[in-house]
Amino acid sequence: MRKNKLTAEQILYIVGDGNYSIVYLTTHKRVLLSHTLKWYQDYYPGFIRISKQSLINPAYVVGWLKTSRSVASLTMQDSQQLAISRRRIHVVLKRFEPAFHADS
Repeated sequence: MRKNKLTAEQILYIVGDGNYSIVYLTTHKRVLLSHTLKWYQDYYPGFIRISKQSLINPAYVVGWLKTSRSVASLTMQDSQQLAISRRRIHVVLKRFEPAFHADS
C-alpha cells in the first residue's frame, strides 16, 4: 500500500461521504480516502467548512453568489459551485468580503 501525503496546495476542496471523503485536486483528479471531513478540518486548519459535506481550500475560491439571505454558493477554480449551508453563510462570506469587495 502506497501513502502519498497531499499538501494543501494540491487540494481544491473535499466532499464528505460518511467515513470517506472525495478529495478534488488541482490536477482535475479525484481521490477517495478513508478519513472523515472532521479529520481533514483538523489536519488542514486553513481550510473552511462551508457545510456538513464540504471543506474548501480558500486559495482556490474564484467567486461567490448570494441569491438570498439563506442561499449562497462559492465558485471554485474548477468552475464547481459548492453550496454554503444557511447557518454558515454570514461567517463564510465575511471571510471573502475583502477579496471580492462584497457586501452582506
